[in-house]
Amino acid sequence: MCTIQANLKNEPIIWLDNARITASFAVIVLHASAAVVIDSEFGSIYWWYGNFYDSMVRWCVPVFVMISGALLLDPKNNESLTVFYSKRLSKVLFPIVFWSSFYLMWTVVKSNLYGGMPSGKAILYSILSGKPYYHLWYLYMILGLYVFIPFFRKIIAESTYRELIVVTCFMFAIAGINTLATGLQFSSRPSLFTDLFIQYIPYLFMGHIIRNTVIKPSRILVNLILSLSIMATMLGIFVLGSIKGLKIGLYFYNYLSITVIAMSICIMNKFKNSTVPILGLNHTRQVAGLSFGVFLIHPIILDFLYLFGIGVLEFNPILAVPLVAAACFIISLLCAWIFRELPILKRTI
Repeated sequence: MCTIQANLKNEPIIWLDNARITASFAVIVLHASAAVVIDSEFGSIYWWYGNFYDSMVRWCVPVFVMISGALLLDPKNNESLTVFYSKRLSKVLFPIVFWSSFYLMWTVVKSNLYGGMPSGKAILYSILSGKPYYHLWYLYMILGLYVFIPFFRKIIAESTYRELIVVTCFMFAIAGINTLATGLQFSSRPSLFTDLFIQYIPYLFMGHIIRNTVIKPSRILVNLILSLSIMATMLGIFVLGSIKGLKIGLYFYNYLSITVIAMSICIMNKFKNSTVPILGLNHTRQVAGLSFGVFLIHPIILDFLYLFGIGVLEFNPILAVPLVAAACFIISLLCAWIFRELPILKRTI
């Protein structure tokens, strides 16, 4: 049986709420800074500003997956498959249908604004690949993880702490090698969304391990590895991009690159070691409950900010990225709150 120890009933989960809020803001910073990295001259000072911010927050999506693992992989949860699927899949399926349709329509509108129109084939491919819009792949990926969570619980229930560590490290190694091969274009990934979740399974397991283990890694070691992994990401994309081109250099931004795996695990450990609510107890819980909505809504807010001339390249990105991200976060949070208060839209977030 699993030897990981924790009193889950009495354990405060403020740190997980802190992680949700911070990760949702980090996603916005990532998407804002990505525009600087892609649209600025490679190696320019503006490009380095964007690269700095982007490298700093690459842990955001892995942390979201680890939060799911921390909350859902408890083997003591004996709910039936029917109960689990009715509770969890319904929370993902409706948002997938709603936001896929919404963002596909928005893509058509944007294309008209810029003098183009996506073909029916392109729209169909975006759906089959799980990317009706650039951030929605996460919903298609997490759906796959949810399907297998009841079976992952059985693995955890029959595993020791050492066995869980070993199997999780093996899964990270396999996913990391595959990501490296794909990133360096030694192989190509299947186009369907059905395999998206597979490589994120180790993050799911790691979330459970971090929440439940009584072992506390050295803070000095965690901070050192975190700092080195961020620096390696920032420099790695430049070095590899200089040799092979930016497209290949983007390997270091992948959520399963060796540097991002390390920084993500370190960040999750730092969240666990800081249990003070970042916005006060009540506000932290409320904002954390809206974080999924912020994630879903923020791309169209960024688009509108850019349409109104409030973009990350309108002035120096060292200031523009955090300011635009903060504005987007606040507006998205307000929209998510409105959605939650409207019965017809509540299920979409």
